[in-house]
Amino acid sequence: MILFKKISQENLGKVESSPDESEFNKLVETYKKASKIIADQFSDHPEMLEKYPEISAAFQMMNIGLEKVNDYWQFVEQERKKRNLKNGVPPINSTNCPPKYPIRATDHMKNAEFNGRYYFPDERRGLKEVYWCFASPQEAENDKFKRPDKKPPKQ
Repeated sequence: MILFKKISQENLGKVESSPDESEFNKLVETYKKASKIIADQFSDHPEMLEKYPEISAAFQMMNIGLEKVNDYWQFVEQERKKRNLKNGVPPINSTNCPPKYPIRATDHMKNAEFNGRYYFPDERRGLKEVYWCFASPQEAENDKFKRPDKKPPKQ
């Protein structure tokens, strides 16, 4: 039972520190499987919850973490729809992106062909405003962002 609590704490840390969609979905599936196995065991032996209260606490902790991350991904989906994008996430603040989404994009170039330009993490540190963040250049290009015409200075 202590092992379940330790795994739950480790997974909660992963869930809260890593806004990565596929990783989140894998963690949710793992948690659902573990929950079902344990729930099945406790339905046959309800006295075990009294004997091991840390199991109930671990479930609550994971549920809170999963709800927080689920809320985040719902927000991301709303923002993607609003901006007509399929990939990436909003920036943390006006100039920084989450670690798993280091490609910074601006929207200063809105026209029929492109949404804006994207920059690698070591370029243009002084961007006044980051519009969106991508995990890779391919994601940015799929959402109609392009590299600057001139190579930006490295920072």
